[in-house]
Amino acid sequence: MELMLIEDFPQLGYIGDVVNVKRGFARNFLVPRGVGIEVGSQRAREMKHYIDLVNKKKEKAKVAAEERAQQLSSIRLKFKLKGAASGKSFGSI
Repeated sequence: MELMLIEDFPQLGYIGDVVNVKRGFARNFLVPRGVGIEVGSQRAREMKHYIDLVNKKKEKAKVAAEERAQQLSSIRLKFKLKGAASGKSFGSI
């Protein structure tokens, strides 16, 4: 029986993965606990659509973060620290 996982289940896979499991395991354990849903159901199609939207948002966030990292990498910071004549600093840094 094919199921789409709607929660992470380390022994089988992660959210959105389609796994093939025995019918009894699916009906008695995975489906009642809300870990997976049947692939052919309407809810599975909705879940697939939702996962696609989440992946698109993640990709946009990744691109924005990489652009921000590029901007921040060009900035140079310089700090002055008072110290003793021997070169040791005072207090904690």
